[in-house]
Amino acid sequence: MTSPSLFGALEQAYPDVAWESTVHSSPTPVIFDKLLSGQIAGICVPGFLTKKECEDLSQRAEELEFKDYLNVTPRIGRVGITVFEYDSIGKPAYFEAVQHANRRIAQLTSGICNPLERVINWLKTMSPRAQVGVAHEQGYGPYFAGLFRRIEEGTLVHVDFAPEEHPNWGVARVTSQLAFNVYIKCPDAEPGRVHIWKKQWESQDEALRIPESYGYLPNIVENVPSAEIVPQLGMLMLINTKNFHQVSPAAGTRIAVSAAIGRLPNDDVVLWS
Repeated sequence: MTSPSLFGALEQAYPDVAWESTVHSSPTPVIFDKLLSGQIAGICVPGFLTKKECEDLSQRAEELEFKDYLNVTPRIGRVGITVFEYDSIGKPAYFEAVQHANRRIAQLTSGICNPLERVINWLKTMSPRAQVGVAHEQGYGPYFAGLFRRIEEGTLVHVDFAPEEHPNWGVARVTSQLAFNVYIKCPDAEPGRVHIWKKQWESQDEALRIPESYGYLPNIVENVPSAEIVPQLGMLMLINTKNFHQVSPAAGTRIAVSAAIGRLPNDDVVLWS
């Protein structure tokens, strides 16, 4: 266990640490808070899943049909549902689909491991005084969380922040937002590197959004310090998705388990996809 004196030393040291180096921080509650506040680029936990767990999950996942995100270019495949897509379809349809999505993921993970449950238990160690669990929508019930996702063609420069993107959903109450990815299959050579810029979204940035797209023009992060995370098999990665970020194309199959993580005004932590 890290001592309180080391926590204090880290707090004092971070103003002088280069942005690209902050992804190498060992996870602690203090470091987790720094990620939530956008002070560091990311957290990486190698070996979060074993090689065998990854191989079994990815083999079973590849037997399923990954459906493409609606109206997203470059293409992103997924097993599960997303608030991002259902925002235009309707909230009732999303919650009607939650049970089926949960059953599909349960069939995929049965007898191997439950990555979402493992992440939730890990988050409880990062926020020991908070309640941690899947988000709940008043009048509807629990959200879905724990998407299996393929991002192999890369993404545009973008942010994910529910208060700005999904103001009519309960998850818009979060004050800060992260995403986790657990990589269960990725190429060794070009695994789809994740780039995180030291710039958080502001309303004036909408002037540089690409019309009819989730992405922004690349010059929105011109001359902004950036950090890079190289996915590894079995690694848990977290970033603050209010920071502009982008995934580079991968040289082969790249599958991750993913969900959003938000901190509520009462400091509780909720997850959704």
